Amino acid sequence: MNKRVFISVFVGIVAIACLAGCGGKNSVDGSIDKIESAIKKIEKNKTSMTEADWKQVNEELEEPCRVLKEALDSDRVGALKKLRITGVMIKFAAIAGEAGLHTAADELGKKLQEKEEE
Repeated sequence: MNKRVFISVFVGIVAIACLAGCGGKNSVDGSIDKIESAIKKIEKNKTSMTEADWKQVNEELEEPCRVLKEALDSDRVGALKKLRITGVMIKFAAIAGEAGLHTAADELGKKLQEKEEE
């Protein structure tokens, strides 16, 4: 009896350890995290971003966006993950749109000022 209890507890601990080890982040979660970090970067620097900064952000997010699109197209993710992806992308679009308008207005202002100086 004592041996069976010990084996049962040991097997339970091993099973929990295996589940915890296998439950790491997958590529979809990693992609969402990369997009969320880009959102924070854009929010932090939205008034001082240049075209070069935007190109860098676009290059950084090219792969995560591709992974998320493939996950949605192949229906590999559940409903809650789809909602999370949608929420993150909507937030990214809103933040990028606001910061992008500011950057575009600054670039246009610089070009108009150059034209006036000529």
